[in-house]
Amino acid sequence: MPPTWASPPKDQTTPAPMHANPDTKSDVDSIILDYLVCLAIDSIFGSIEKLAQNESHRDDDDDVTWQVDTVRGLYSSLVLTGLESPLAEDLGIKFRILTAADQLRHATTPQTNKSREQRVPLSQIGVMFVQLCSAASLKISESRFFDALARFIVQAIIEDQSEGRQPSKELTELCSWAPEDPAQHSTWIVIRQRHVDELDLGSPRATQKAIQQYPLGGFINIITTFLRDLMTTLDPPVLIQLERGKLGDLTREDTLDLKNLVGLR
Repeated sequence: MPPTWASPPKDQTTPAPMHANPDTKSDVDSIILDYLVCLAIDSIFGSIEKLAQNESHRDDDDDVTWQVDTVRGLYSSLVLTGLESPLAEDLGIKFRILTAADQLRHATTPQTNKSREQRVPLSQIGVMFVQLCSAASLKISESRFFDALARFIVQAIIEDQSEGRQPSKELTELCSWAPEDPAQHSTWIVIRQRHVDELDLGSPRATQKAIQQYPLGGFINIITTFLRDLMTTLDPPVLIQLERGKLGDLTREDTLDLKNLVGLR
């Protein structure tokens, strides 16, 4: 079920158009993009669920791809013109979630020539995952992050081995990552080694056993659940909060003033 903020409340009236203050254009662009990014993330999660249940249709997948590509283009344009909005940090985290989740979607897609071209190795997605969690470090559980990252490493090793690839620089980077804090460093090394030491990839038969022991579908579910939960720690799209008439800690009167300023009614 999509989150409650995924669909804005319906307005039964047709108000007269208002115009935004030109000085607020950057903020308005950020507000709209924030909403579109969240919608795209929900679409990706929905697509991954359908793929897991073998309910996905090619047209659905193409729609999600179009939505994601559109948001990426808008985000790039906004960043290039200078993103100086209070939403910049939150929006940056959401965009990292979108990027990682979309790559996981391609990893789940049934293998075709097109999907192989779109697929990114799990080791590379793992590096994105580390960068995302570093940016959102104040919003995630250390132990849960460590467990998820260790599983990422295991899954990336299995993928490289099963596909006959030499360990990539991304896999090396992923395996060598460690937090700077001494206490966290020690904890992470123990968790990482516990997961990696369980792997036995010394023969094709052992590799097949590892694939069965660590199914890709279960891994995708672990990471998407992690990303979904991370989304709940971020603010709902400002556009939805404005439509509801209450933005963050602002009073309803202040929220109304802000809506008028940006050209909403």
